[in-house]
Amino acid sequence: MDSTQKLAVLLGAASVIMVVVGMIGVKLFVVRVPADYFVAPPPRRSPLARVVRTVLGVILVLAGVVMLVLPGQGVLTIVVGLLVLELPIQHKVAGWLVARPAVARVIETWRRRAGRPPLQMPQTPDAPDVTQGEKSSSSSTEHRGTNDS
Repeated sequence: MDSTQKLAVLLGAASVIMVVVGMIGVKLFVVRVPADYFVAPPPRRSPLARVVRTVLGVILVLAGVVMLVLPGQGVLTIVVGLLVLELPIQHKVAGWLVARPAVARVIETWRRRAGRPPLQMPQTPDAPDVTQGEKSSSSSTEHRGTNDS
């Protein structure tokens, strides 16, 4: 086996390991996170914790970029890396992501199976306001009724 084949095998094995570790890591995080994680204000962290999170986030983003051209979950790894970084909009982006219906269903299934309470989901700007919808539909019905007379 020449050096190119060895490198290909090594990168393939590393990619499989990253996929498995990524899937397990995401599930563990989702199951263990407090129910109010996405609606509570972000916690204050010590400077050491911030440095560790920054280094880990940068490593994950770089690994994700590498996985864009190699086998692996490149986009997912980049997103996780950005969520780990201490960015000003990090909490809002994470809340928006978990509020997506398909993502929310998977998260709630995992939490229910683990015996954890459901996550409190944030209100997203693109989510329809139920009370507004009821008012506008009833007023349009009344308006329609007056036009028919």
